Amino acid sequence: MRNDVILSHEDWQELPIREFIRGFLARKGLPQPGNAIQGEVPAHVNAGRWLVDCPNVGCGGAVVISFTERFFVCPTCGSPENGGAWYKVTFPPQQAQIEQELLKRPSKEAWLAPHRNWELNETVEDLRQQNRDKGIKEDSD
Repeated sequence: MRNDVILSHEDWQELPIREFIRGFLARKGLPQPGNAIQGEVPAHVNAGRWLVDCPNVGCGGAVVISFTERFFVCPTCGSPENGGAWYKVTFPPQQAQIEQELLKRPSKEAWLAPHRNWELNETVEDLRQQNRDKGIKEDSD
């Protein structure tokens, strides 16, 4: 697997994300979402993967999210707080810059990237400063 990307659903799963989530829900006996899209959830980076965390209080579910189908229903709980509708997934406008800074951080493999993290409250400059603090050169690729 490539080590020069922040991973998305398509990097590890052949099934489209909606089909993947529907299958997961079916195996758990949870209701299937329809086609409605309601509400938005933001994506963030955790250990080198673009994720969406379930907004259902107390659930704790998360999914490696798709770039091509930017939708989410929690496969852990079925998103009852959203009436089982699909959320639209939003990515930050500075996605490319965030990935550029995170990819400067070392990892053994794309799936083993514990230092490649970005939270919603962090700026690109925050990531640059974190890199400088860790001795990561600006021109690293």
